[in-house]
Amino acid sequence: TVFRLTPGGQFTLLHTFTFGSSSAPWANGRTPMGGLVEGPDGWLYGTTNSGGFALSSYGIVYKISKSGQFQKIHDFCPTSPCPDGANPEGELVLAGDGNFYGTTTSPIIAPRIFRISPTGTYSVAANFFNTTLGTPARGLALGSDGNLYGASRNAIFRMSTSGVVTRLYTFGTQAN
Repeated sequence: TVFRLTPGGQFTLLHTFTFGSSSAPWANGRTPMGGLVEGPDGWLYGTTNSGGFALSSYGIVYKISKSGQFQKIHDFCPTSPCPDGANPEGELVLAGDGNFYGTTTSPIIAPRIFRISPTGTYSVAANFFNTTLGTPARGLALGSDGNLYGASRNAIFRMSTSGVVTRLYTFGTQAN
C-alpha cells in the first residue's frame, strides 16, 4: 500500500497494489520496496520490485499524487532478456538534471542503474554487465557534488549523471 500519515496520527490510504485480471494479474505492480521521493511536479515517485504488465514479475516505476491518483510510468523487462533491467530495489533519487535514478537487481549477470524522467522517458544510465562491481542494490544517494553514490555487492561507487561509474572502494581490501 501507499499511505499518508500526518504528525497527529491521521492515516489515509492512497493506493493498494491489488490483483487484477488473470491475463495481467499484477499489471500495476506489487511488492513496493523503498520509499517515495517527491518530484519537481509535486507527485511522489516509487518502484515495485515485482508485478507489471510485461511479464508480470519484473517491477514498475510509478507516480502517485498526494490525493491518491496513481499512474504507472514504466514496466521493467518488456522483452527477454530484459534490456532495461528488472526488479528494482531501493528508492529513487532525484538528481540535479531533473531525472530520477534507481537500481535494478536483475538479470543477475547484467544489473543496471537507470534514469527516468517524470514523464516516463527511460534509459539505462550504467550497465554493470561484466564488471567486478557486483549488483547495485538498495538505491542511490545524491552527493553534494551532484554525483550519485551507491554500494554494490563488491564495492562502493560514484556515478555521474552522464553514466560514468568510478569505483571508490572494494570490499575485502584494506583502506588506502
